[in-house]
Amino acid sequence: MKNPNTLLSFLLYIWQLPQNMLALLIITITKRKKLEIYRGINIYCWNIQGGISLGDYIFLPKEWLYSESTKAHEWGHTRQSRMFGPLYLLVIGIPSFFGNAVWDRLFHKNWPQKKHISGICPATLKNGQINLEE
Repeated sequence: MKNPNTLLSFLLYIWQLPQNMLALLIITITKRKKLEIYRGINIYCWNIQGGISLGDYIFLPKEWLYSESTKAHEWGHTRQSRMFGPLYLLVIGIPSFFGNAVWDRLFHKNWPQKKHISGICPATLKNGQINLEE
């Protein structure tokens, strides 16, 4: 064995295969390019209002790319993916999607569209003031 880190990285990638495959499908369909690497994880920009972490990949809208708290939040989901492996989508991903995307949109219609659990999205700040009108 030449490099134990290479083997560990390979096994970790396989352990998270459902998330990684879904991320690669999104990248292929949307033709997104990697913008940066955050704590060893590839970050891509997409046109959907909301962030998502899938295995070794994070997708963020361009307004959130400069938010360290948002990247740290999504990286936390990457850590969960590493712990739960193939169960991540069932245990974390799907409940998170329905909790954020569906529940908030249906039952909190008056909330700002750009609300984010880990902090305020930079797109909602103007001149240091929170803009709830957007």
